[in-house]
Amino acid sequence: MSTKIAIITSGHPADDERIYHKIGKSLLSHGYEVIIISTIPPAQALTRYQPEVLFSKCSSYEKKLRFFNSALKNFDPDIIICCEVFTIHAAFLYKITQTKRITIIHDITEWYPENVTRHNEGVGKYLKHSLLYFQLISGCLLCDAFLYGEKRKFQRYHSFASSKPSIEIGYFPSVNFVSANAKMFSGKELTLCYTGLLTKERGFYRFLNLIDRLSALPEKQHFKAMIIGKFTSEAEQEYFNSWYARQSASIPLTMNEWTSYEGFFKCLEQADVAIDLRDVNDFYTNSLPIKVFDYVTAGKAVIFSDLSSLRTDLPVEQFGFLVDPDDDEHVVQLLKNYLTEPELLMHHSTNARALAKAKFNWEMEEKKLLSFIGKFCEQ
Repeated sequence: MSTKIAIITSGHPADDERIYHKIGKSLLSHGYEVIIISTIPPAQALTRYQPEVLFSKCSSYEKKLRFFNSALKNFDPDIIICCEVFTIHAAFLYKITQTKRITIIHDITEWYPENVTRHNEGVGKYLKHSLLYFQLISGCLLCDAFLYGEKRKFQRYHSFASSKPSIEIGYFPSVNFVSANAKMFSGKELTLCYTGLLTKERGFYRFLNLIDRLSALPEKQHFKAMIIGKFTSEAEQEYFNSWYARQSASIPLTMNEWTSYEGFFKCLEQADVAIDLRDVNDFYTNSLPIKVFDYVTAGKAVIFSDLSSLRTDLPVEQFGFLVDPDDDEHVVQLLKNYLTEPELLMHHSTNARALAKAKFNWEMEEKKLLSFIGKFCEQ
């Protein structure tokens, strides 16, 4: 009888790329019985999900607990992988009602609780942070082991549970799933892309400003722009609409809506350079912009904000540049350099894909994941 593993999340869609496409599919393909249980529906509706997906829109804390408890009772898992601190508590409340051994593993991918409190203000922000930090501490005590996407996010958990098993499982895509773009850059037309959430903090406004700057150049006919993403607020949607209405002489722009995991990489094939000029702040200093791994795997040159997290974890100089996000003149010059030195762009693109194959790929992470999970099945 195969080991049954439930992956539960209250903060990610059921078909999240890490949860569904990486961890879930890897475990399923190696003989585990897997279900993903989420309080957020899948981003893409499919007629059949493999692994199995169960979701229900729940708004309140109590409803989420009841939903998770009911779903776990029906599935009867041996291992529960929890994607948020809250879900650790839901898993533990289920675990104490069962007689068999159940292992609770926390998959850490957020800088918690800052990811929840960073937009709050005043005294309420500090009270909420303190409450959630206490929740984090209790979660450390209740779970049995940890997966984590990057060391910075794991440090505070390690402080409270240093004796518990843990392993780093990176965010890297599969090099077998993602084929690098084989098109040769002609030196005549450079396609820039922005992907992800279309927010000011993530650098979307700076990307639009960059389009304005490029549209004013004598070389503007050599540039194209592409956006793949979704708005998170009406204000940002209105900002874009207002900006777009003024673009009578803009460089060509293609707008792609939020799409499936497969569809994202298909759209990305058309890009030459990925641009990410997000804010440089404490949050991103402690939280990798994981889109960078998508670009590396797809063989794209990059221009990113100069974040210490990127400097520490990746040899960005081998496949692109780190810049001051507010120095648009420098970014424009780097793009003009790619036009005049197409061999530099091909060098960066080739290096990116080579790094993915050698070091940053899901195939390597999968082996680590399976070995780690296997230890709990032997107990």
